[in-house]
Amino acid sequence: MPQTLSEGPVVPLSDGSEAISSTGVAEMRTLGTTTNAALASKLGVVTLTASDVLDSLTKPGLYEVPSAAVATAIGFPTDAPGGVKVETTGYNGANGPIVRQAAWGYTSNIGYQRTRLASGLWNSWDTGIIRADLGSASGNIARMSKWSAENPPVSTGGLGAVAFTFDHGLTSFKANGLPGALAARGFGYGLALNDSTLSTAENSGASDADVLSWAGAEIWNHGYNHSSTNNEATVRSIIVQGKTALEARYGREVFGFIPAGVGATGLAGFDGGSTPEMWSQTLAGQLILEYHAVTTGYMGAGGIRQLTGQVQQGVSRFTMDSQTLSRIKLQIDLAATTKVGVMFMLHPALMGTGSYISVANVLAVLDYAKAKQDAGELVVLPPGELVRADATIPQVDANAAVAAYMAARS
Repeated sequence: MPQTLSEGPVVPLSDGSEAISSTGVAEMRTLGTTTNAALASKLGVVTLTASDVLDSLTKPGLYEVPSAAVATAIGFPTDAPGGVKVETTGYNGANGPIVRQAAWGYTSNIGYQRTRLASGLWNSWDTGIIRADLGSASGNIARMSKWSAENPPVSTGGLGAVAFTFDHGLTSFKANGLPGALAARGFGYGLALNDSTLSTAENSGASDADVLSWAGAEIWNHGYNHSSTNNEATVRSIIVQGKTALEARYGREVFGFIPAGVGATGLAGFDGGSTPEMWSQTLAGQLILEYHAVTTGYMGAGGIRQLTGQVQQGVSRFTMDSQTLSRIKLQIDLAATTKVGVMFMLHPALMGTGSYISVANVLAVLDYAKAKQDAGELVVLPPGELVRADATIPQVDANAAVAAYMAARS
């Protein structure tokens, strides 16, 4: 504590009262700071400085942010003194434990928290336990319930099933006759589209009217654009605007989301939905589930899904782009032999270029699947049916059964 100067910490006033001098105020502040530091040391609290890096704070413990200047320097969620508690969540990813930081300001009644994914990326700070407009993807329960009621499980008659999806590249898709080839074989299919890129050369060779005229085409949200971002406002736009823009363009519900392959930093740590934590603990994962009934992702391998009639969110697709015809046929055989579902994916813009699969081999794949279906070895379904397909229930035409029931009682 500094020495008291001659005027003392207390100054007598003319009316006989006393006031604390500027020296006294300085002494009290110094005493408070010294006491706080001493208590913090005794309690095991680490006092942070302006040179500390908040993103690197992953060791469990308690940390003090002693001043507004330090708060600003380290990127604290509020520009006031406060504290941070670091703790592990109990979840582990491929690169280590998932860590949470809980922060609070001394001058406010607001708490903040964020989670560091195993990939090393931090989510943005949240106020409260969940984001203000999200309910831990509870919206998906309502959306999936409504969608499932309108689209009940599809029986495969005890067979395996395959589905085909095509990620943008509408110019090549149309020019190489794939809409007609798929229709001729009676195949429904999915188009994963980015609304903001439909005027680019990759897609402008097919009009909106073309897409609407293609028999069996399902429209899936692939994000408003196909870019990489760590900005969470942009993440929200990519996911939510991607859906609403496609619905406005085509005048139909977009019930499903197919993540774009833009890497771990593509949607602020979402990484395509490669683990359950990516869906539950990132803004992108929560938003995708909140606004869509069904999704694909990057969980699992080979595009394989069990045909139980239960929607399995985030399951991967089998990419045909660089595969040989024989390898793709093996994957179709796998579906037929083991009674599972396999969802295939192709980038039409790559088809027939460089070392990628040729148009002829893509058509050969469709022919092979059709031959298997004609032989009664598997069924080919649109992706919106594959995600709810059931190989364990008998084939029932529910609409016909309801109509017959009502007719018998009219």
